[in-house]
Amino acid sequence: MVSHNNGVRIVLDNNFTDWNPNKNITIKGKCNMINGWSIPAIAFAVVSQAAAAIWWASDTNTKVERNTTAIEQVVENEKEIAVVQVQQQVIVDDIKEMKSTDKEMRDMINRIYEIMRSWEE
Repeated sequence: MVSHNNGVRIVLDNNFTDWNPNKNITIKGKCNMINGWSIPAIAFAVVSQAAAAIWWASDTNTKVERNTTAIEQVVENEKEIAVVQVQQQVIVDDIKEMKSTDKEMRDMINRIYEIMRSWEE
């Protein structure tokens, strides 16, 4: 039995009736798929893919480091903002206290003034 497939001639022995993996198959002729350039081409493709993967990984690593630095800066800024907010609240409380004290002092000065006015009469 002879079969042709893409220029490859497959010769099976005459006792071939059904598929049996133990039967001998003889392939004659040249195979168009594997030639002298196949192995170097495959090796080049593998090396190219590996190089591309390394380049991509290094670029990704650079972006991760840049983002990590930015995130650390955001965290530091949030800490500083929290400190400023606390300081601002202390200042607001101090101003309220000063207004209260100022009102008490004005009231006291007014009472003193009224007392002094009553002396003049």
